Amino acid sequence: IILDETYGGSEDDQIFKITETADHNELLLIGESSSYGQAANDIWVIKTDYNGAILQEFTVGGMDRDYGRDIFPLLLGGYIILGETKSYGLGNYDVWLVRTDDNGEIVWDKPIGSSGQDYARRILQSTDGGYFILAVNGNPPDDEGPIWLIKTDLEGNISWSKYFGAP
Repeated sequence: IILDETYGGSEDDQIFKITETADHNELLLIGESSSYGQAANDIWVIKTDYNGAILQEFTVGGMDRDYGRDIFPLLLGGYIILGETKSYGLGNYDVWLVRTDDNGEIVWDKPIGSSGQDYARRILQSTDGGYFILAVNGNPPDDEGPIWLIKTDLEGNISWSKYFGAP
């Protein structure tokens, strides 16, 4: 084992994705934390060096459950975070798109939801600067339901969305 680090507090904390920063010099981890933040679960972001030392750590969330699923660094600074929120939106789990600055402060956020429970999975930046979001409209624990593809503009406003599979 070259690297063995433990992160988190005394409550349940999970990491769902790891990626590199834009300059490929550091790592970004995203998940959810019950140890840190405002409520039962908040989106949890950790930036480390390649030796695992924490360089930055912050949470994003409201008074209910929020989960981080995907993150990528923006070339001009800050992050795009994709997750789920029960704190904001229609009251059920909704997809939550969040733009932060380099310090983790929210620049803008967009809850995106349907009448069902919506679970975020992945995000990809499109060539026009907007985002493609892959989500599932389903029920836990196996998230059965149609695949939901969402296209947004640069500010997270929905351009279009399509469902694939049975509603």
